[in-house]
Amino acid sequence: MKENLKKLKEIINKADRILIGAGSGLSTAAGIEYSGKQFEKHFKPFIQKYGFKDLYTSGFLKYNSLEEYWAVWSNHINYSDTGREATKLYKDIYNLVKDKNYFVITSNVDNQFYKSGFDKNKIFAVQGSYSLNQCSQGCHDKHLRKDMNFIQNKEWYKMQKNYDKFIEESKTKNVVLLEFGVGFNTPGIIRYPFELMTYQNDNWFLVRFNKNYPMTPNEIKHKSIEIDEDIQEIITELNEEKC
Repeated sequence: MKENLKKLKEIINKADRILIGAGSGLSTAAGIEYSGKQFEKHFKPFIQKYGFKDLYTSGFLKYNSLEEYWAVWSNHINYSDTGREATKLYKDIYNLVKDKNYFVITSNVDNQFYKSGFDKNKIFAVQGSYSLNQCSQGCHDKHLRKDMNFIQNKEWYKMQKNYDKFIEESKTKNVVLLEFGVGFNTPGIIRYPFELMTYQNDNWFLVRFNKNYPMTPNEIKHKSIEIDEDIQEIITELNEEKC
């Protein structure tokens, strides 16, 4: 790990650009637990009634009424997003890359990157935002529905265009891809594309932070680092070195 950390410091310092890819494992590492004691405390009545074991599976259950459905989801949204400030880990990652030319692609919908200071024009939140959830019919035609339409019809495509532009302009640059907590629920969004881009671009280097699935393909072993250690500890040490 010491050798990897030393190498990681060097490649980040030399990088022209940094591309961050983040999955649910990053928010888990930041303390937003989808299972465990926090989850059980906040969702005890629903757990007792429906027996779900984590927030992910709770989203696929059929509830007895629309009221119970929204009781779960409103609590879910508050727990994961609207009721939380920026976490230390996300803020520390921002501090690490804020002086670099960076971009973020994330499948997370908890808005932690926005809250932590990242430029909204440098974030592609592929799967949207918890805070913009709304029933299909809508209770009224005021701000929530307008915001939702705006995000879906304009902002999402703007984010995608910014991301594509960043990728295109980075092909001849020294790029470090920092991949945090991306597993195999939706690997086609970040994990597989990051591997492919690392393979295709000579000056790109992949750093994969993943407690359970840190492995990288043999074809890019020479230009990647696999880290299954605590993300917060690594980022803290990198920031201390930066200072």
